[in-house]
Parts: sequence; structure tokens; C-alpha cells
Amino acid sequence: MCVCVCMCVWMEHISSVHVAKRFGMEESLEDMMIARRLCWLGHVARMSEERILKKVLFGWLPQRRPAHGTKMRWHDRVRRDLRKFHIDENTWFKECQERAVWRWKCRDGLRESTKERLAEGEEECEEKCYCYCYHRTIVCYRYHQALDV
Repeated sequence: MCVCVCMCVWMEHISSVHVAKRFGMEESLEDMMIARRLCWLGHVARMSEERILKKVLFGWLPQRRPAHGTKMRWHDRVRRDLRKFHIDENTWFKECQERAVWRWKCRDGLRESTKERLAEGEEECEEKCYCYCYHRTIVCYRYHQALDV
């Protein structure tokens, strides 16, 4: 059924934002990945100092990156994620020491980021006039079922 829905969406030029709204999936994949990355960051930060994983993730080399090296390091990505979820970069380490508090912060950040994205998406939808998609029914060519859009 999923392949069929994707085919209908592709043939009818329906955006993924509209499909996600129709099926009740408001969070974007990027936001969900950020939430998981921050949960993992908290998990690693709670580890003991002797663990190799913690040494690798929080360690750094006192030399410059080569010009042909990666542009975005994991550390840079996490800092950007913290800013996007409105978590203070100076106090996150203390906050993540309590697992329940950190999970709540990650879920709250996901909720807020989703609200911001949906508000931007609704403005975009009104500007581009894609709202006509909600008044149509697409018939699946493979399973011959109706998909209300």
C-alpha cells in the first residue's frame, strides 16, 4: 500500500508536507533525527570518564583540520541541534545528567521545532496555493482504493 500511495502522490504532484499532515505525522525526519542525536549525546555524557566512547566524542586534537577534511564535525552538528531545540549550550551538560529531565528537554524541543516548522509550512502553503490538494480523492491504480487528500 505504501508504494501505491507514493506512486499516487508522485503522479498527482502532492507535497510530502500534505501527505504527512494527512496521516498525522507532524514531525519531520530531520527533527526526529535531531531528537535522537541529542538523546544519544545525553546518554554518552552520563557515562563514566573512563569509557572510550566518551573520550572519543568529547576529545579533540590540538591541530587544524585539513582543507580537504569534513566541513561539519559531530561537535558542530550537535551545537547546531542544541540551538535549534533552544537548549543552552553552556548548561546542557548539567541538564543531561538527569535522564528524565534530558528526555523531557529533547521531546519539548521536538515539539517546539515541529510547531515552528508547521507555522512556516502553513504560510508557504497559503503563498503557493497548494490547498486544493485537500479537496480531492485519488484512486489507487494498483489496489483500486480511494485516498482522500
